[in-house]
Amino acid sequence: NRLEITLDKAKILCDDDKFVIYELNGSTQEHIDHAEKGFASLEATEVYPEVPPMENSQHATVMNGFAEAIVTGNRGALYARGEEGINGLSISNAAFLSSWLGRDIDLPIDEDLFWSELQKKIAASKAKATGADKISSAADMASSFK
Repeated sequence: NRLEITLDKAKILCDDDKFVIYELNGSTQEHIDHAEKGFASLEATEVYPEVPPMENSQHATVMNGFAEAIVTGNRGALYARGEEGINGLSISNAAFLSSWLGRDIDLPIDEDLFWSELQKKIAASKAKATGADKISSAADMASSFK
């Protein structure tokens, strides 16, 4: 069970019994745009918030229920039905569409509009000339393993 959320100036990590907030000393996006070395990382201060102990079995519970539903046909064992995955994707797509159009988006989204805007993004995408294009394939990647 691992949850990692990377933000522009922090990273939140929940892994096993550990909960850590890494407060970065700069903006992730600015670092990506201006780093001269591949896999260089920002310095961070580790913060360990106090949280009450809890059983961390979310993924195991979901997967066990899924397996039980397959083996026994007992749909009551499902923690979340497949529709919830579709709902999550719809929310994600609505967030992208809202960002692209600069306005609120109602659910369910207009799938044709989403597809059209996605195709525009794909057509307009191209590799950006940054410091990253100067890095050889033999770059030192030691700093990427911490």
